[in-house]
This record gives sequence, structure tokens and C-alpha cells, in this order.
Amino acid sequence: MMKAGQRLACLAAGCASLFAIAAPDLTPLTQATSVINDCATVANSISAVPVPADHAKAALAAATNDTITDPKQKLAIDPTQTTFAQQMKDGAARLDACGKNVRAATGQANDFIRGLGSQTNMSQDDGNAVKAAYEAYAKAQENMRAATALLTSDHVRASYMMAPLQANFLQPATPNSGTAPRRAQQ
Repeated sequence: MMKAGQRLACLAAGCASLFAIAAPDLTPLTQATSVINDCATVANSISAVPVPADHAKAALAAATNDTITDPKQKLAIDPTQTTFAQQMKDGAARLDACGKNVRAATGQANDFIRGLGSQTNMSQDDGNAVKAAYEAYAKAQENMRAATALLTSDHVRASYMMAPLQANFLQPATPNSGTAPRRAQQ
């Protein structure tokens, strides 16, 4: 009888340890949060670059110079304008690269979140950990939206940043992404 009790106690301890091992791995959410925060930092650093006065005229002169083949006829452009344009082009490349990472990480995080719905036996501590990770993820997304809004708040930056923003952040949601509104069934 004593051995049977010990076996049951051991079996119960083993089952309890199995439930403890089954705690959700929050890596997809925490990685997505980190990637989004990093990309928001990139966007905010681009927004912090001051736009030089008369940049529209300098951009027009640069576009005109691109069509002129004779170096003697090229228009003079202030080096400050050229430096700003290069900073914006470099920033657009960095934003495009981090935007692709954001899209991939967000997809994995959204799949993870959808998968949480099937877990029925989650402890209070695990639920609190998931809630905290999700809140950090949602805050990172909010910060990214604010950072992209800053990039489009003036037409000069928007002209340089529209391609990476369009490709990575302004795409319409797909029906299977979990972010598209559901249509009423008829």
C-alpha cells in the first residue's frame, strides 16, 4: 500500500512537471516587440534629421542635373542639400530593411497569438506573462505607427520614405492575416 502511494505521488509530481513545462514560449512576441522597437528607432532617427531650407529647389536641381550630360552645364547644389538627400536615401534603405523584418516578426507574433486561443489549461502566472508580453507588443506597434506618422508629416521626408513605408507598413491587411475586418456572411 505504501509503495502504491509513493508511485501515485511520483506520478502526480511528474504530471505537474509536465504542465509546468507546457508554459507558453513567448519568444515570438518578445522578438517581434524588439524588432518593432528597433525599427521605430530607425524611423525616429530619420525624422530627427532637420530639413534644410529650400530643399525642394535643390531636389529639382539634382533631378535636372541627372538629365544633363555635359558637366559644365550642371547646376550647383549646396553640399548641405546633397548631404540631407543622401541621409534620406540611406534612411529609406534602413527603413526598408527593418520594415521587412517587422513584417516577418509581426506575422510570427500574430500566428502565436492566434495559437494561444487553443490553450485551455494556462496557469494564472502564464496568463499574466502572456498579457505583459502582449501589452509590450501592442505598445511597440503603437510607437511604430507614431514613428511612421512623423515620417509622413512633411512632404520632403514623405517623398523619400514613401516607397519603404508603402511596401512594409501601409499594405492593406490580407484576409488571412487576422487584421482584416470580417465581412458579414450573406
